[in-house]
Amino acid sequence: MRAVLTRPPETPGVPERPPRRGSREVLEAVAGPALIVVLVVFAMRGFAFRDALTNQHPDILAFWLPHFCFLGQSLSHGHIPLWNPNQMVGMPYAADPQSGWLNIPAMALFGTLSCATALRTFILIQPLLAGLGLYWFLRKEGLHRAAATAGGLSLAMLIATSVVGLSLPFAGTLAWTPVALVGASGYLSATRWTARLGWLALAAVAWGQVAAAHMSHGLAMASLAVAVYVVARTVRNVRGGADVRVAVLMALVFLSFVPLANLAPCSSPGSACSPGPASGTGTRRWAGRWRASRASTTSRSPWAGSGAGGPWPSAARPAATRGRPSCSPSPPRSGSGASGT
Repeated sequence: MRAVLTRPPETPGVPERPPRRGSREVLEAVAGPALIVVLVVFAMRGFAFRDALTNQHPDILAFWLPHFCFLGQSLSHGHIPLWNPNQMVGMPYAADPQSGWLNIPAMALFGTLSCATALRTFILIQPLLAGLGLYWFLRKEGLHRAAATAGGLSLAMLIATSVVGLSLPFAGTLAWTPVALVGASGYLSATRWTARLGWLALAAVAWGQVAAAHMSHGLAMASLAVAVYVVARTVRNVRGGADVRVAVLMALVFLSFVPLANLAPCSSPGSACSPGPASGTGTRRWAGRWRASRASTTSRSPWAGSGAGGPWPSAARPAATRGRPSCSPSPPRSGSGASGT
């Protein structure tokens, strides 16, 4: 017997089903960011899954925890923390560049969570933001997903596995600088003014967060990095055929708007950026509200009234100055500890 193989008749008008690439494309898009998140959480699993802080950096427990906790308690009670009566014999709070005022993660976390949980989350967020921000920036610059993942993962693990992650000002600088670069890249590559305004706003917010994290060295390094990128990208656009005047104007608008937008909240008289509670009519008004609110709601340090073992014992503040935001406190009465000064 001989078998005869014949081809089935082709059905006209029925297109072939295209291969399914949707799930694969989604997997390729999220693989890099997911790898960054997983490895950072694993490296900082002590902060992510344990209810404990660390003393490996002296500022974590001695400075940042009470400082940010006072910020969160003030915000949860509806106060602008212009004055901190728990440090020294009282000193300006919001006017301090590293107080946490206008620091979006610090205000959001410490205003809603407990102090310890908020600080652990704050420490964990910094390397995640740095790695994901650098991945985003490299992808916008046209790098392959593998190269962008390597860059973002390198920066994130550098912070997460070293003491840099516990040095909150430097970690905040490294976290928000890539986001500012993302805003600059989107602004210089966008073709519509509406999109450019959105990217410009993102860069301004990120630059302001660097200022809130580390006003001195961190802000200088971030500003230099963004300025160098803007100049290099402008030269590249001009060489690619862009109009010289338009390209230079866009660069100047960016470099001028980003700092001015962050200085605008401090330009009004009596703003929270004023150097003291007695400078400006508006600040005196807020100081008066602070005194009036002390009778009903008191913003205290987490260890206030805990006795001599706390960092700020109640007796360490002169009785004449407790709850009174004055730049010239009265001399301590007899019996008051001199350690408050």
